[in-house]
Amino acid sequence: MSQVSPLGSHFFLLVLMVTLFLPVIEEDQKTGYGVVTQVIDGDTITVRRKNSSLMRVRLAYIDAPEKDQKDLGHKHLIGKWSSQFLRELIEGREVKWEVIKKDMYGRFIGRIFRNHQDINLEMIKNGLAIIYPFAQFSTVEDKNSYTIHFYQAYAKAKGIWSTEGMLNPYYHRKQKKNSTGRK
Repeated sequence: MSQVSPLGSHFFLLVLMVTLFLPVIEEDQKTGYGVVTQVIDGDTITVRRKNSSLMRVRLAYIDAPEKDQKDLGHKHLIGKWSSQFLRELIEGREVKWEVIKKDMYGRFIGRIFRNHQDINLEMIKNGLAIIYPFAQFSTVEDKNSYTIHFYQAYAKAKGIWSTEGMLNPYYHRKQKKNSTGRK
């Protein structure tokens, strides 16, 4: 008779619990069309889907400066630049959305396209976002494309790279959270 180690049974229960509580993406939610009703910031939007429901989408693979974020020289509100650029590209316009996953906060993480143009990549190309440090690209081609365009924007001093630079938005959020005492 074989024995199951206590660690093995606990591991199985842990995996089962995590699987049960992970946000599920229904098949009909993975892709679709809608109108962008709001640009929250340089990497988050609200889309009104064809069924009239609203969906918040965090743009996959990228991280844009926070709305209140300035460049390292404290001269330029680069967060506003990023938000404004995205607003001009897609707010009030029809887009195609492709959900990659749902995050632990229940937000949809996805790619946004307008007229076959990858909007997430446009933010990188124009120097108004960086590649999210924890991005898990769907394909090697996407990873290469985003990386190449990131370095091209940097080399050409586009957008945020025309300033004295910026603190990675991830660290900006962390710094802000620590200074306000939020968890």
